Amino acid sequence: MTPPAYLPVWRETFRVHSSDIGYHGRMRVGNVCRYLQEVAGRHAEHLDVGYTRMRASGLAWVLSRLTLEIERLPAWGQEFFVETWPVSTERILFRREYRVGCGDEICASGSSYWIPLDLSSRRPKRVEIDRPVLAANEGRYGIPGDFIPIPEVTGVPAEECFTARYS
Repeated sequence: MTPPAYLPVWRETFRVHSSDIGYHGRMRVGNVCRYLQEVAGRHAEHLDVGYTRMRASGLAWVLSRLTLEIERLPAWGQEFFVETWPVSTERILFRREYRVGCGDEICASGSSYWIPLDLSSRRPKRVEIDRPVLAANEGRYGIPGDFIPIPEVTGVPAEECFTARYS
């Protein structure tokens, strides 16, 4: 029996809905993240490590880190695509990359780390991802390099109250 042929890169196309946009007519960052997660979830299903298989095994993917570089956000009514692909495993972390395209240009790129978590023990658990898929994506990054920690904020009050006019 031949093993399944998995697509190393997953791509889906969407159109920006009115519920996706903010006051200025562009997609809100939170909704960009929602599309990234949805497309990544469908690719994981395709790779047999998605919600269906993980849940049946008592596991879940937990987002550990996410970084985005946004050139511009898609506008209302605009067609855009999301591409995603797994790149590597680092101890218990699984790295996944993203690209958001608006027409012929890349609007945003992203990288994330995910941890497979055993739901009963609340501990990380090893999951196997198709090696040829990882090999096909080796060195292909949405955002090259390691995650840079957010520096500690010093010299400001621990708490400050303000009124948000728009969010």
